[in-house]
Amino acid sequence: MPQLKPGSWKRVGVVVLALMFLYGAAMGTASTSPLEGQRAPSFTAPIVADALHAQGETFDLEAHTGRTIVLDFWASWCPPCRASVPVLAAFADAHPEVDVLGVNVETGRDEAWVGRAHSSLRGTYPTVHDASGALQQAYVITQLPTLLVIRDGLVVASHVGVVDDAWLDAHAL
Repeated sequence: MPQLKPGSWKRVGVVVLALMFLYGAAMGTASTSPLEGQRAPSFTAPIVADALHAQGETFDLEAHTGRTIVLDFWASWCPPCRASVPVLAAFADAHPEVDVLGVNVETGRDEAWVGRAHSSLRGTYPTVHDASGALQQAYVITQLPTLLVIRDGLVVASHVGVVDDAWLDAHAL
């Protein structure tokens, strides 16, 4: 068996922890957001301009009162996020009575880049770019992807990892 150099165990441990996190996120786990049962933080954010949305359109959470909203916190470098986008797009297309909104949390990217990334993942629902991290902080997002279902202004469900149709049907309809 090959010998590891001094200090290598620390790197191995970091890699193992990272793989465990990615495996858990990829498998999808029900999670309880600290905001469940509480009022969703209000926000207004510009929708990233893409083929579906014009420059200058905004998403205002308060304007969607009375509707169910699914917030998808995502990043293009996150494999489980990338796998969730087409699932959410199909759900959004099949259920126009539910508002699906992506929230990209990547810093160091501009809105045009985020719009292209979302489109390349087959995102057919709007997305906003949280470059400052303000929404991620307000919604206490610590893992990606995280989905939150908001109904009547309250966070009623949350999910970490790749989402599936069954979870969406059970919590967002």
